[in-house]
Amino acid sequence: MSEAIIPKAVNAVLDFPFDWATWLGDGETINSHEVTVPSGITKDSDSKSGGVVTVWLSGGTAGEIYTVACKIATSLSRTIERSIDVYVLERVVETFQKDPSDVLEYPFDWVNHPTGRWLGESETISSHVISADTGITVDSDSESGGIVTAWLSGGTAGTSYDVACKIVTSDGRTDERTIKILVQQR
Repeated sequence: MSEAIIPKAVNAVLDFPFDWATWLGDGETINSHEVTVPSGITKDSDSKSGGVVTVWLSGGTAGEIYTVACKIATSLSRTIERSIDVYVLERVVETFQKDPSDVLEYPFDWVNHPTGRWLGESETISSHVISADTGITVDSDSESGGIVTAWLSGGTAGTSYDVACKIVTSDGRTDERTIKILVQQR
């Protein structure tokens, strides 16, 4: 049985820690570890630091749940395995309406999102890229305090457009979020 179900966006590259520190006895250390992932999701790397084994995962298919397992052997010859379920999703954040003549700003928020703070307390956005479907224009974009803002113009009435923001953080994590812009004549 998995200990947790954790969401992950299709295009995100995220770290998933298995923390054994409270389970290990006094002076006991992890001698070896093995992280296994099913086909369909990619294990980019794994590492051990103290009593924590961290696996970096990328990819996956939206709507799928992948069970990732971590097995350790300790200096006291004990072995144990834990697993987590990683639920992969598309990451459509919100849908907005705009008039074809509007030039408006749209935020991608990694700090004050209804699902909670995504960025770690001291983590920052190192870089970001905004991409949009053909037909809507990204006039400019900026980042401040964990929020990327895209200024959008144009679009054809009756058409919806996906606008995506991909970030890389100071901790090396990546995430991508998509908003949908529904263009309607007002």
